[in-house]
Amino acid sequence: MSAALKAETVQYGKSLALILPDDKEFEKGQTWLLVPLDDNEPKYTLIPKLKDPYAGKDKGSMYVPEEWPEFSYPDD
Repeated sequence: MSAALKAETVQYGKSLALILPDDKEFEKGQTWLLVPLDDNEPKYTLIPKLKDPYAGKDKGSMYVPEEWPEFSYPDD
């Protein structure tokens, strides 16, 4: 597990912004999401927003056939 990184909040116009460390993990222009933890505390996980691989694709165009088409589950 990597060491924790320190981020600081600063005033940016009428909003707050996070200052992230100058690290290879972060690049200018990236979009990040703050995901709240489910423990009723004001804690978040910072994750990068990924490009949606399904955006703009035609329905069924990314179909992947069954790996083992002859396999079936037994009836219970």
